[in-house]
Amino acid sequence: MEAGWLKTASFSPDGTTLVTGGTSGTLSLYTVPDLRLMGRQLPIGTLGTGGIFAWYTRSGQVAGYAPDLAKPNSDLRQWFTLRVDGPSLAREACQLAGETITRAQWTRYVGDRPYQSVCPAPVVGQ
Repeated sequence: MEAGWLKTASFSPDGTTLVTGGTSGTLSLYTVPDLRLMGRQLPIGTLGTGGIFAWYTRSGQVAGYAPDLAKPNSDLRQWFTLRVDGPSLAREACQLAGETITRAQWTRYVGDRPYQSVCPAPVVGQ
């Protein structure tokens, strides 16, 4: 679970996922009912600055806010929304990785789950 204090916990609309945010500055996703961490915790906030708040919206996105000391504004917060369904996460990861997610990237971000190729094969000649 979260290091530090838990600030928010919210279930997905379908009840299969729990999102948490806390003073560690990370967002975590857990499967329900076994509370297995889904991949690694996502660093969004900064430790020691109040942590992050995160919750599910009715549409199934995760929304929240965290201190943002890198780009301070009048309230020193950054607001975020994330689509956290499997296909959306895989699409975003593939776009960030380029063509495919390497085994090293998988281990870094997903953890000890068996490696899976989640990106479509590149089309040759395009």
